[in-house]
Amino acid sequence: MDTPTRFLSLEDGGAQPGWTPPLTGGWSEHLGWFSFYFGDGRWVWSPQVEQMHGYRPGTAVPTTELVLSHVHPDDLAQVAHTLRALRRTPRPFSSRHRIVDVDDHIHDVVVSGAPFYDERGALQGIHGSYVDMTPATDGFGAGADRQSEYARMAARLRVVSSAGHTDEQRQRVRAATRC
Repeated sequence: MDTPTRFLSLEDGGAQPGWTPPLTGGWSEHLGWFSFYFGDGRWVWSPQVEQMHGYRPGTAVPTTELVLSHVHPDDLAQVAHTLRALRRTPRPFSSRHRIVDVDDHIHDVVVSGAPFYDERGALQGIHGSYVDMTPATDGFGAGADRQSEYARMAARLRVVSSAGHTDEQRQRVRAATRC
C-alpha cells in the first residue's frame, strides 16, 4: 500500500512517472508542494511554491539558504530550529510562519510535511505542502477587480472564527488536508 511518504523516486528528479502532485494540479496558486532530500541537501519546489516566494516557475534553484532567506525575520529562529530538528529526528511536522517574497510582499503560510522513503525503506528526506493563507486582498494571485470584489464581500460578511481565520483561509486548509 502506498502512503503519502512513499511516492518519491530519486531517479526521476522527485516524482514518479505519471504522478500528479497532490492538490496542486494547476487549480490553485495558494497550494504547493516541496521536497527536501537529506543526502545532497537538494530542494524541489512546485511552481506554486516558487510563485509564493516571488519567482517565475522554473527560475529558482531552491537551497536551504534561499528558503531561510525568505522567512520573515521574526519567524526565522522558529523555522531554522524546525529544519535542524527534522534533520536530527525526521517526523511529521507543521509550521505557520511568514515568508517575504522577492518583491517584499509578506505571505502567511502553513507548511506541513512528513518523511519519505525509497523502495527499500531508507529515509530520503521530507516532502510536504505549503498553503498560502494570505488574504486575496493582499494581491497574491488576484487582480484589482477580484481584490475589490473580495474586499466588498469580506466587509459585508466579516466571518472570522474564534482562532482568527477567515472562511477563505479555512477552505484552503481543508483543501490541502482533505479535511
